[in-house]
Amino acid sequence: MKVHEIKLLSFDLDGTLLGNREATRRFRESWENLPWNTRPYLCYNTGRLFEDTLQVIESEGLPSPDFCICGVGTLIYDYNRKRLETDFADSLQEGWNLKTVSEVMNALEGTVLQPMEFQNAYKSSWYMLDAEDTQINAVRKLMRQAGLNVNVVYSSSRDLDILPRNATKGNALSWLINKLGIQNREVVVGGDTGNDSSMFLLPGVKGIIVANAMAELMALSNREGIYTTSGMVADGILEGLEHFGVLKTAVTG
Repeated sequence: MKVHEIKLLSFDLDGTLLGNREATRRFRESWENLPWNTRPYLCYNTGRLFEDTLQVIESEGLPSPDFCICGVGTLIYDYNRKRLETDFADSLQEGWNLKTVSEVMNALEGTVLQPMEFQNAYKSSWYMLDAEDTQINAVRKLMRQAGLNVNVVYSSSRDLDILPRNATKGNALSWLINKLGIQNREVVVGGDTGNDSSMFLLPGVKGIIVANAMAELMALSNREGIYTTSGMVADGILEGLEHFGVLKTAVTG
């Protein structure tokens, strides 16, 4: 596979590019060794909110991206132009009412609101420990009965995110792909938990599942174009980038 065939990389942060500082350093150095004029676009696609994402890029020594998708697909930020993609934000309005979401969730037993730093106008995040599929489906049914058209995303056997219908990591990435005028087959995604699944489910994308990924994402490992690594976190991403031909040789040691 030739380098120029891949035009966009979309990677999760926690548990994917972050989790081992030396591995993160190796990713940064390998990325910076690529000629700047032949690099794909780099997008961080994270559950972290906007301000936290910008802070962690600096504090963890991540390379500067071209775009950030934050809050599990609720916001897209053009890092080079330092501006939000307001057209995408406008697309999240239909079927969404944060007050009603909160009312439904507060009436449920076994749910705890996550701290305010994990909330935004299009993301209602809760703790729900070791929930079964039947419990998550019950939440979906209650949302529909309340007249809401939302996504219910459960990951890490704990984190329950209620999002607008168009707000998932995958839908936000698809919007960005269309904006950039590229094709799904020219995109490589990477992640480690269930809230990354929507990226991997985009038709035609190539995917890197790192070795430390949870079973909820590993379930997609047999899909065409998905590569499961032996390396953990950012070392796994480097392994995958070599597999897909984006890197010839990654930095080691």
